[in-house]
Amino acid sequence: MFYICPIAAILFISYFVIPTLGLQIPQTISSYGMISYSFTPMVRPIHTDGQLIKDDLGNEVMFRGGHLCDSSGIWATEPLVQRIKDYGLNALKVHVWMKDMMPTEGIINESYFASILDARIQWAKNLGLYFVIQLNMNPTQSYLIPSWLQYGVSADQWRTDFWRKSSPQQNSQNYVIQVFRYMASRYADEPHVVFSWFNDNYGGYQTPSEFGQNYKEFSEKCIDAIRLVENVNHLIIVDAGLIKGYGYIIENQPKVNRVNVAWAIRGYIWGSSDTSEWTQYDSNKKYYWEQLMQRAETYFKDTLNIPLIITEFGVPYPSDSSISPPSGWQQHFDDVFAWFATHKYHWFIWQMQNEPTHPSEFYWCLFYKDGSEKPTMTYTKQYLLQPTS
Repeated sequence: MFYICPIAAILFISYFVIPTLGLQIPQTISSYGMISYSFTPMVRPIHTDGQLIKDDLGNEVMFRGGHLCDSSGIWATEPLVQRIKDYGLNALKVHVWMKDMMPTEGIINESYFASILDARIQWAKNLGLYFVIQLNMNPTQSYLIPSWLQYGVSADQWRTDFWRKSSPQQNSQNYVIQVFRYMASRYADEPHVVFSWFNDNYGGYQTPSEFGQNYKEFSEKCIDAIRLVENVNHLIIVDAGLIKGYGYIIENQPKVNRVNVAWAIRGYIWGSSDTSEWTQYDSNKKYYWEQLMQRAETYFKDTLNIPLIITEFGVPYPSDSSISPPSGWQQHFDDVFAWFATHKYHWFIWQMQNEPTHPSEFYWCLFYKDGSEKPTMTYTKQYLLQPTS
């Protein structure tokens, strides 16, 4: 009879079987519910190295992210954050609003962070996703701006007052910096958190050179405030400024003289809701879009030697469900990824959910619309699961 020594059996199990089991990742998933991992995936600290972003081991990190336009917690649900991971992406970008974070002048609303943002940051951490917090202060959308910061002027005048620190906005920039400093302190030990400003960042009536200088001064001051309280050197993403009728002030944007900073633009190939555009391919749109991308690449990557991030991109998808899929939409989307295939950009695709509070608007959703899968989304998913570098 074959005899197994009990001590030998215990040693075998201890040294071979248990470690092997520890490498397994038991998980359960129902529809797009949460996957339960046996451990928390590691998100390593990141930093810029010239045009590259690297982790603390020297490995290059490429953002392939999704965007959830959510500050109030309505849309960025746990299953949707999981969905970003399921699609093979490694980052999530979420908008935050001053109205939520500072509803009363000069006073941080800590309950917003405790009840809304903390959970989403933890969900991302559990899944090994980088989490980009981007402040949106577009005055054309009143729900973003607290009542104490609203007054009866045009959006362009509001923006001009903010950047020139003119009355009654002489303290507005300091309040924004106060919010970012608070977040840097609250998430001081979270290397997967990235800070970013501003979405829809128009300069009002400033000249491009004036706006560029004011933006540089603000950014450096805000970064200095963040660095004072953080324990990890968070990556900072600064979205390039825009002037209405002029476009991006790319070449008028001085370099922010601080470490661990990347620049960004948005990369929509068009922004019209004209239904005819969904079915008609227009090569001129491709041409002008590529010219913008090349300008940004030449200036930020080649001239300033810093990473370039596309913080939003996509091709608007019509709300008319009878158009599925529109040939023009698909061809323009192919144009975007064909360009990305030969240019090394970090990107965040817009956007990954239906907006239930805005049912009258056409959606920009690229993965699913109205809660159900679309035939073209499988095609999109193939791009996302095999991102080009």
